[in-house]
Amino acid sequence: MLTYRYMGAGDLDDVLDIEEQCFRNAWDMNCFLGELAAPLSHCVVCCDQGQVVAYSVYRVVVDESHLLNVAVAPSHRGKGLGKTMMHRLMEDSRFLGAHVLWLEVRPSNQVARQLYKSLGFRQVDRRPRYYEDNGEDALILALALDGRLDEIIEEVS
Repeated sequence: MLTYRYMGAGDLDDVLDIEEQCFRNAWDMNCFLGELAAPLSHCVVCCDQGQVVAYSVYRVVVDESHLLNVAVAPSHRGKGLGKTMMHRLMEDSRFLGAHVLWLEVRPSNQVARQLYKSLGFRQVDRRPRYYEDNGEDALILALALDGRLDEIIEEVS
């Protein structure tokens, strides 16, 4: 059975293991400790029989939410867990007063891009050479949590 809860320092060994399996530029212990200590950050884990199998890290600032990191252990992929994590993040962001959810994604990450598209995210911009490891651009995606995306994008432009 899957359970969800806020991440604690005791989860970091499992989280770091997943992080290293999933990303070329993996966050280190200090990155996660910084987010756990940041007052605007929300760090959530999903556990399967007590074992961390997925996590998300996001910040809510005033009325905007920004996804910083999300990952699912390779052993638990293909079961809809990424989508479930995103739905929980979206619900939590709405509850905390966010009107829009922002994220960056690599153009080469087709699996993540398809997930975000299925959830209704739209590409609103591109950051050239955003990723340090290979200079790949970042696609900036946004999702209106209240149906006002065009209005929000206009305000940002």
